[in-house]
Amino acid sequence: MIEKADIHCHVLPYVDDGAMTIRESMELIEQQYEQGVRAVCMTPHLRKKMFETSDEKIYREFGELKDKIGELYPDLKTCLSREYHCDPLFLSIIREKKIMPMGERYVLTEFSYSDDMEEIEKYLSVVMEEGYVPVIAHAERCEALRDFDILEDLSKREILIQMNASSILGKEGRRQTAFCRKAVKRGLIDIVASDAHDPEYRPVLLNEAEKVITRLSGEQYARKIMHDVPMRIMGLEE
Repeated sequence: MIEKADIHCHVLPYVDDGAMTIRESMELIEQQYEQGVRAVCMTPHLRKKMFETSDEKIYREFGELKDKIGELYPDLKTCLSREYHCDPLFLSIIREKKIMPMGERYVLTEFSYSDDMEEIEKYLSVVMEEGYVPVIAHAERCEALRDFDILEDLSKREILIQMNASSILGKEGRRQTAFCRKAVKRGLIDIVASDAHDPEYRPVLLNEAEKVITRLSGEQYARKIMHDVPMRIMGLEE
């Protein structure tokens, strides 16, 4: 089992559709730790008219959870960012310099299933113009991004592609699984993350994903996309 870093998860309680209680949060943290995770970036949703929890509340909940984590897992590094749905609310926040990035300059950007490339490019351009590096959350969910030529082009422009462990494992349907596994074989994934929401129905699953990735593309690539790149994004390179 390789050491891992998880840059996309919803373990922070009371802020979105992720963990509903501190107990659920700690169960998810336990799952991460048991699966070799030693660095976690918590990424609560921000989406207009759906998830608009204030940064102030998120910072407060993070401080309380971090204290509890420190008591049980003192070697587990934690940081805080958000998963930004690309909508008008996001545009206003990034233009007002109110973004909460991962590390100093990475922004986890979420697109809708039906967004076309024109819409996607519009938001990616804004992120880069503002001096940030886009990390596209669970790219496999967006129909327009299920194109290897497009992924290769994004990679050349240093736009990072994140895919979910659950998608690689077949939890999100056969089409997504087939696409993700082909992307693994082609080396087109930059990060695999858990996108965990709750301990039972949307758990961590990183160990199972590691086994599949190692079988398809080797341990070195698994370490790169499950540890090395995520650690760099969080600014925790060793």
